[in-house]
Amino acid sequence: MQTQESKLQLNDQEKEILEKLAKAGYTPAYVYFERILEERIKFLNELLKDQKNFYYFFALLANNNPHLLSRIIDKGTAEGGKFKGFICSSYEELSLIMSLVNLKEGMYIDYHDPVMDEKVLYRIKVQRGFFEDFEISLIISVNSRYQFNLVRKILKEEVKDNIVKIFLRIGLSEKDMEEIEKNYTYFNYHGKYARFGVEDLEGIMKEVENEKVGFHIYPGTNIRSEEYYEKFVERVKNIYKEFKDKVFAIDFGGGFGVNYEKCRPEDKVLEKAVDVICKEFEEVEKIIEPGRTVIAPAGVLLTSVKDVKEKNGILFLTVDTGFSNFARPYIYEEFHKVELLGEDKEEKDVLIGGFSMASQDFLYGKFGKNPNCKGISPVEPEKLEVPKYGKVEELIGTPVIIHCTGAYGYNMASRFSGRPKPMEILVSGKRAYIIRDSEKDDGLFAGVPDIPEEIDL
Repeated sequence: MQTQESKLQLNDQEKEILEKLAKAGYTPAYVYFERILEERIKFLNELLKDQKNFYYFFALLANNNPHLLSRIIDKGTAEGGKFKGFICSSYEELSLIMSLVNLKEGMYIDYHDPVMDEKVLYRIKVQRGFFEDFEISLIISVNSRYQFNLVRKILKEEVKDNIVKIFLRIGLSEKDMEEIEKNYTYFNYHGKYARFGVEDLEGIMKEVENEKVGFHIYPGTNIRSEEYYEKFVERVKNIYKEFKDKVFAIDFGGGFGVNYEKCRPEDKVLEKAVDVICKEFEEVEKIIEPGRTVIAPAGVLLTSVKDVKEKNGILFLTVDTGFSNFARPYIYEEFHKVELLGEDKEEKDVLIGGFSMASQDFLYGKFGKNPNCKGISPVEPEKLEVPKYGKVEELIGTPVIIHCTGAYGYNMASRFSGRPKPMEILVSGKRAYIIRDSEKDDGLFAGVPDIPEEIDL
């Protein structure tokens, strides 16, 4: 019997497709596998199927390709599935969601923008008909008293008519976090110096009279500790108890972890979260955002070797992608599982560098320890299986798979060094489809006028 972990591994047919794509020149490319995406959605639907008033959202922060979002809707809502909506953090993402032709009646769109302003809210007001006609509920998550007052002023009729629902982003207090801080590293989202969370929760809740609000609380990033989540929920319960008569829903956020070296979602953390939330919160509507665990294992970054050398006993490979295409290792000091395709392999000390001239553009190795290093840690070689060779030049063109890049991969890509953002490909069965083309080589000229236009000051 296949385990959940084994179902998430690429099979021989899928690796063969990747090899064909690389040999045909489709690198670099983010490649997603519909089979694995469906497997993850199936897991979530099974996990929540017997839970009352419990749903999950998908945040476009992880991945915003509309073809993938449409598949999440279809599979997530089929046969009583518990997928309920999307989370967006810009008006552009909101517009993308509204353009999806298979949005279902009764779904939610949760809009929380750190720089929400009047122009955006008036645009939303004009679009009232869309939400009414399609019976879509718009949640606006606010992060300050200013935003709370602004939403109620501009969208007062929509709030009264229950077309717009207000969620308050809340944070845990310094006292709440004292015990958690001793053992865990997820406290940057809470406490004295937290960026998110309304500054006057008690005062705002006193003003909530005729309409109920929701709470939105963010637990952290890439959480891999079951114990941490249990402690976190205990503190959320304390806040909820104080205001429960005015709260209709709680979004417990995302951050559910993935082991990137093994390309394995930490499903025990997710299962623990569901368990403790259900024990502590029965009647209120409950939401979680497990987007990373849904899409990360379904995607890989496909690249190929373009330069190679051996020096000081180390095999240096340079590939046709880099941190402008994939920034996670550079930002989080965490490399993903890497695999070179080919037969008859041997283990070598390897460093894989990216296609920019930045000295720290590495895609494989291990982060060393250097107390004198300011900024990102130095990168050292790591063991990796590579195809056997007589001359190192034989490795040129070898396809390389960077696993578990479906979340925060393409979305975080940039045009550093002028490199275009890569294409996105969807593999469905034995077929492969381009679902977003790569940017054009002349993209650096986009928006550049022949003659600079003077601004009338």
